[in-house]
This record gives sequence, C-alpha cells and structure tokens, in this order.
Amino acid sequence: MNSIARGLRALAAGVPTVIRDLAGLAGAGLIAYGVWLIYVPAGFITAGALLLIGAILKAFADNRTGPDA
Repeated sequence: MNSIARGLRALAAGVPTVIRDLAGLAGAGLIAYGVWLIYVPAGFITAGALLLIGAILKAFADNRTGPDA
C-alpha cells in the first residue's frame, strides 16, 4: 500500500508540468488556427514557425541544464 501512495504522489507531482505543456500546445494551436481562418497558407507558416521556435527554446534549455535535466 505504501508503494501505491508513493506512486500517486509522484504522479501528482508531474501534473502541473503536463497542464502547463498542454496549455502551451493549445495556445500555439489556437494561434495557428486563427491565422489559418484569415489566410490558409499563413496558418501553416505560423504553425511551423511556432514549432520551430519551441524546438529552439527547448534546445537552449537542454544546453543550459544538460541533457539529463
């Protein structure tokens, strides 16, 4: 029973990170969708740019903290 409680605590500790990431992805998706409603090719360009920026920021963060962080 003790191991179940530890597992649930570990799972609960990761929930804020998952929620933050999902909110960021939803925001990026809504921005791209809004631009797509205005002009379809610009929506694809915006989505690609947001993904590229996210990948670059993640790479910089990994470089600062190391690959195991």
